[in-house]
Amino acid sequence: MEMHPSFAAYYVRTYGFSLVFAAALFASGIFIPQLKFDLPFEVVFFALGAFIVFFSALYSALHVRTTSVSLEGELIVHRTGIIASYKRSIPAGMVTDISVNASAADKLMGVSNLRINTSGSAEYEIIAEGFPAGQVEKMHDGIYGKMKGEKSRQ
Repeated sequence: MEMHPSFAAYYVRTYGFSLVFAAALFASGIFIPQLKFDLPFEVVFFALGAFIVFFSALYSALHVRTTSVSLEGELIVHRTGIIASYKRSIPAGMVTDISVNASAADKLMGVSNLRINTSGSAEYEIIAEGFPAGQVEKMHDGIYGKMKGEKSRQ
């Protein structure tokens, strides 16, 4: 069982302000009168807005593609990283706390957050934010079953 974050949720959470700024640049490129520059004022603002939207969307797509949480046998594996990759594996039997939550904005986007803690740490070992709510619930149930020692039904 493997899950990846939602593209739309990650994009809006991470680049919400940038989208507002890019929209303002687009609008100013259209509505502000042209000044005396070598390049038309509208073209510069429009291109800058397009640049922001394109590269933030590209980074978001790469993030979603390289971030995952999976249940592999008795291990919970969290992978992330675009340039440098990170992998954290936790035995399901060591898990002491599984938390699933969603803010009002998360519920609008259909995503939830999964937090997993073990007995050896005061903080959450894995924090997976912005994953599709249905997948998070299935992962929660799968991890809970492994915690209680249930055999997987495949």
